[in-house]
Amino acid sequence: MNAKAETPSSSLDVVKWLIAAAIVAGGVYGFYYFEGQAFTWLRMLGVVAAVAVAGVVAAGTDKGRAFVQFMKAANIERQKVVWPKRQETMQTTIVVLIVVVVVGIMIWVIDWIFSQMISLLVG
Repeated sequence: MNAKAETPSSSLDVVKWLIAAAIVAGGVYGFYYFEGQAFTWLRMLGVVAAVAVAGVVAAGTDKGRAFVQFMKAANIERQKVVWPKRQETMQTTIVVLIVVVVVGIMIWVIDWIFSQMISLLVG
């Protein structure tokens, strides 16, 4: 029963996706068609505008609406994140740098020991 109810909108969704793809393709074609023009920034703006219009068209599909809802929920979750303070960030950075230096020295010492052992065996 749901499949029959979704069939008309899904066929319309296919048309919307094709229109969105055609808009993006038109923007890219226009970018290369006007390649000899002096205003490169205007060509780039045209592609950005084409992608934006295609995004609006794609947002009108079922999957597009679901994606928009997902992005809204992700933004709400992002706002709940507690970011570290400057002092915490600095302390963590210092600890990471110290660990990197210590591990680097350990690897250097192990490499030196193996190289001395190989020199004794070969030489």
